[in-house]
Amino acid sequence: MKLDPFYLIVDSADWIERLVPIGVKLVQLRIKDVAEDDLRQHIRRAKAVCAEHGCVLVINDYWHIAIEEGCGFVHLGQEDLADADIAAIRSAGLKLGLSSHDEAELETALAADIAAVVTDITLNSDPEARTREWIERTARWR
Repeated sequence: MKLDPFYLIVDSADWIERLVPIGVKLVQLRIKDVAEDDLRQHIRRAKAVCAEHGCVLVINDYWHIAIEEGCGFVHLGQEDLADADIAAIRSAGLKLGLSSHDEAELETALAADIAAVVTDITLNSDPEARTREWIERTARWR
């Protein structure tokens, strides 16, 4: 399966319902600090829209819920690896994505199904400089 090299990251199924029908083919649902029932509702809504439109849905962090809800992809930050049951993730057939913020983390991430290159963005930084840094880092790591 070939995935888009860039993907949308959103914090609710509302965004997925708006954007997937107009052509998004890979999206990460990244919801933080929400009740489990609410999270499950967002996941179910997102799964339905993505299935209808041929979009790949990636669930951020909540690997155990992704398994229970029958999702296909989960994304973890490298700090989450110690607490994640990688064997359960693999046994359930989930594809695993990992973030990488530097070259050492990239080595770990390359062993996953998806390696996400992350450039930290701060509100006070120059957008053009951030873009140049991101392009240079991505080209170097590619």
